[in-house]
Amino acid sequence: MEERTSVIEVGDTLLSTDDDYRVVVTKVQQGSHGLLVTGRFPDYGDQFFEGFFPPEFAPVKGRDAWQGWPSRSSATLLNGVRFGTLGLLNGDKREGDLRAYEAKWKRTMKAEEGVMQSRPTEIRLN
Repeated sequence: MEERTSVIEVGDTLLSTDDDYRVVVTKVQQGSHGLLVTGRFPDYGDQFFEGFFPPEFAPVKGRDAWQGWPSRSSATLLNGVRFGTLGLLNGDKREGDLRAYEAKWKRTMKAEEGVMQSRPTEIRLN
C-alpha cells in the first residue's frame, strides 16, 4: 500500500456540502495557508469543483456567502473527516490560482481580526 503524503490526494472522493455531492479530486495544490482542491462532480456531467481548504476554517452547515467569499461550505472525506471550504464563482479569473486564494484568505483573516478587536469585552468578577 502506497503511503499518503497529504490528507487529500488526487483520486480521492469527497462529499461536497451537506447534500453529499460526490467530487473526484483531480488536483491538489499545497499552500502556506491551505489546500486548493480541484475536482469534478461525476454524477452531474463532470461539472467543475474548486475549493480552498484552510486548516483552521471549521466546517459549516449548508452553503452561503461569507466575508466576500461567494461560497462557504464544507466537504467530507469518505473516512468522515470534515473540512470547511471557501470558493470563488465558476469562471472567476482567479480560478486555479493558489496565490490569489491565499492572498484573499490573508485579507479575510486580517478583517476578522479587526472585527474581533472592535467587539467590547465583558468582564465579570463573580
